[in-house]
Formats: sequence, C-alpha cells, structure tokens
Amino acid sequence: MSIQELANFSNYGTPSNTNDKVKICDYKTDLIFYERNPQMLGRKISSSQSSLANEWSGIRRNIRGCQ
Repeated sequence: MSIQELANFSNYGTPSNTNDKVKICDYKTDLIFYERNPQMLGRKISSSQSSLANEWSGIRRNIRGCQ
C-alpha cells in the first residue's frame, strides 16, 4: 500500500495548516499505524481494542517532535 493510499484513510487528511503540530503528529501516527494494521483502514479504534490504542500511542510517542 502506498503512502498516498494510507493518507486517504487518515482521520485528518493532509494537514493544511502546517503550524498545527497536533494534527501533523496525529497524521504521521495514523500513516504508520494503518501501514502496520491495514485491517483497521477506515475504522476507528474502539474502547475494547486497548492493545491497538496502546500501539497507536506508542507510535506517536516515538515520532520525533511529537512527544
């Protein structure tokens, strides 16, 4: 799957305001998360999926500038 295809499934789309650090970090996290978990494309993590929520949070913590 290409980055563009992944980007189309991001909750935020490509951030238009590059000064919005939170959206940029969430966007980058979504790209990595969906690449690792293609079965989740187009779906949100539910409250019963704590392992996936922890994975998403871990990815975000490890992106430079998003700690």
